[in-house]
Amino acid sequence: MDTEDYYGAISDFTRAIEINPNYGEAYSYRGVSKAKLGDYNGACKDANKSQKLGVDAYILINLVCN
Repeated sequence: MDTEDYYGAISDFTRAIEINPNYGEAYSYRGVSKAKLGDYNGACKDANKSQKLGVDAYILINLVCN
């Protein structure tokens, strides 16, 4: 996989979330991918969801939710 295939990564993480809606890491990684594409609102939503699921997303939240 191309390391800059953020659209593909988002698709993969979305599928993982569909399979397991409590997979906090998938929200976090999907948020990073969205941020790389400039979708800061989507990244912020994913970061907050991941934080609620117990994943430390503090740095991502600080970067994209301001």
